[in-house]
Amino acid sequence: MRRRTLLAAAAGTLGSLAGCGTGGGSDPGYEGLPADQAPDETFAPDERQRRIALEAVDPVPAAADLAIDVELLDGTVTGEDPAELAITTTNEGPERFVSVGEGGCSLFNRDRGESEDQALWLVQQGFPGMQFYAGDGPDEKRVDPLWAVRTDGDGPPPGIVFLDYGCAPRLFPPGDAVTSEYRVWDGWRGEGYMSPGLHRVETDVEVRATETPDEGDDPVPGDTVASFTWGLELRVTDPDG
Repeated sequence: MRRRTLLAAAAGTLGSLAGCGTGGGSDPGYEGLPADQAPDETFAPDERQRRIALEAVDPVPAAADLAIDVELLDGTVTGEDPAELAITTTNEGPERFVSVGEGGCSLFNRDRGESEDQALWLVQQGFPGMQFYAGDGPDEKRVDPLWAVRTDGDGPPPGIVFLDYGCAPRLFPPGDAVTSEYRVWDGWRGEGYMSPGLHRVETDVEVRATETPDEGDDPVPGDTVASFTWGLELRVTDPDG
C-alpha cells in the first residue's frame, strides 16, 4: 500500500534551456557513462534505495486566490518504483490566467524541477518538453536500477535536449484545477546519488486578470494580479536511517 502524505498551501495563509551533451564510457555496470561518473551505489531491483518525505510547502500569497496542494504518492524509492508526488493548482478566485499549465508547460516543466542544490530532479513520466536522439527515450537514458541519468559537464544528459519554447498562461475559470504528477529522479548535475538531506525545488508563478478586447471575444491576459516564488522541500534519507 502506498503511503500518502498531504500538505496544502492555500491562498490566504500568508527558461528554458536547450542543448545536448555527449557521453561514452567503459564501465560495464553503467553502459554509456564515464567510469568516473558512475554512481558508487548498487541495489537489487526491489531493494529500497532511499526514502523521500515531504518536509514543507510554501504558502501562497492571499492576493493570488490560489491553492497549491502537494501530495506525496509514494515516498519509497526502489529500482522498480520511484518516489512520486502530485501537485494540484486550484483557482479560488474569479476567472484568471495563471502561469501553470499541463504537460510541457506544467509547474516544474523541463529543467525547472531541478532542486536548488542540484541533488534531485522532479520529472513527469514521458519527459514532456524534452527530445531524445537516436530513438532513445527516458528508459534508455536511465542508469537502471537507479533513478539517475548522467552527463559530462553542466548540460542535460547525453542525447537529451530541453526544447526551447515559451508557455502561454492558462485560463482558469472559478474553481478550476490542474494536477501534474512528478517522479523524483537524481539530479543530473549533483554529486552522489539522491544525496540524503533537505532539498528545495522552487519556481515563479504569475496570476493575471482577464480582459475582453471586444464584446464576444475570448478573454486575454490582462494586468498582473500576483507574482511570487513558490516551492517545496523534500527530505531524503537512507532506507534504514
